[in-house]
Amino acid sequence: MTVSLNEVDALAKKAVRGAGYAWGIAEDAGKAVRWLCARDVDGCAALARFLDGPEREGLCPLTAGVALSDAAEGLWAAPLQLQGVLQPVLLVPFAGMAARAVDSWVSLEWDGAQVWTDGTALSVAGHVAGSRSDVTVALGRGPSSGALRRRVSRAAPTAATQDVLLRFAHLTYAPATEASRLSGAGAGVSDND
Repeated sequence: MTVSLNEVDALAKKAVRGAGYAWGIAEDAGKAVRWLCARDVDGCAALARFLDGPEREGLCPLTAGVALSDAAEGLWAAPLQLQGVLQPVLLVPFAGMAARAVDSWVSLEWDGAQVWTDGTALSVAGHVAGSRSDVTVALGRGPSSGALRRRVSRAAPTAATQDVLLRFAHLTYAPATEASRLSGAGAGVSDND
């Protein structure tokens, strides 16, 4: 079953908020996962592995990504070395924001994977799914070879991935109480009507 990119964005945002992050980070995470999915990279699975993974010690790709996109100009001085990034593929959309900010290609490398983006296009060499890796982020030319990732309008997260994201998203819902039932939707409607 496929879902729209809008649904991906909304679910990812709620899941990240349910995991305890501030709404601002959650909104950025939703857009980042959507950005990956739009380029045919399974951002939903990466987010689910990050939120539900047994390994929680390491650099958060969401907060590191926001910092990266905010400090894009610093990449002109020297490449950025990030130690122990959890699910490093989640950094890629933030590198795309940095690339747009400085009008240049940005490359990321970790564990044999190489990724290039100018903020719109994406090229991937190697296997990008990694649980915890050191990442090098640098400005430079675009990919020397290889095709750019195709753009898609829908994502196909697995049922297991959706279950993880929904479990975290449900943590954002307020529990129903008698008072909320009386004042909320259907208030004043009896079962006999």
